[in-house]
Amino acid sequence: MNTLQLPSSYNGPAPDQMAIQQVSPLHAFSVMNRHRLAIALVTLAVAIPAGAAIFSLKPYYNASSILIVGTRQAPFRDLQATVASPEVDTVAVNSEVSILRSPAIARAVVQKLDLVNNPEVRETLDSVPLVRRVMDFVTSFFVTPTPQVPMTQAERVQATAALLDRWVTILNDGRSYIITITASTNDAQTSARVANAYADVYLDFKRHMKISATWQANAMLDEQIVPLRERLRKAEQAVQAFREKNGLIAAELERA
Repeated sequence: MNTLQLPSSYNGPAPDQMAIQQVSPLHAFSVMNRHRLAIALVTLAVAIPAGAAIFSLKPYYNASSILIVGTRQAPFRDLQATVASPEVDTVAVNSEVSILRSPAIARAVVQKLDLVNNPEVRETLDSVPLVRRVMDFVTSFFVTPTPQVPMTQAERVQATAALLDRWVTILNDGRSYIITITASTNDAQTSARVANAYADVYLDFKRHMKISATWQANAMLDEQIVPLRERLRKAEQAVQAFREKNGLIAAELERA
């Protein structure tokens, strides 16, 4: 009969797994000491770009304006309804938020503050992204690059208004009539001016709407008053003619 003989390593006791997994701290430090140059190079390769990126970041300044809209006095019906907290008309508040976010308001802010000539805005509009520069550099080897046409004044206003959409945040918490306008730019004064200008332009817009509604109401009343005045004049003439025809004026004079 053939017998299977195991190697000598299988006949001894099983090695201690805990002893294999445990590594002496001195051994770890010795390994790190042997590779200290590689560790230093890797650390510098990570730390230098990270530090350069951190120091190249521009500071951002936030400024906020607060508007309260839609607060109308509810009519008095009973004491309980008056004392109870009124419900927030979310549809009306969201409509006002949409007005503040509209391109018309942004263009009005650009024109009010003359942001087209702001140094930060001009730098942002004239700068070319890194990806675009790389693509232009690569394509220049194959085709002749077309000269860049400068933007017109209207295009700059439109581009600046689109830039405000990234700088300005307009929010409502959904539980109140308060709308918060927050502007975030690289300059503290510019942030404050933009946030306040949004509030001023919005209030001017609402004021012009009320004035326009008043003028329209007056025009409608004038259109109705003119024919009524003409009818009154004709009625007075008819009464006068009736009195003269029937001698009512002479009788009144005799009694007087």
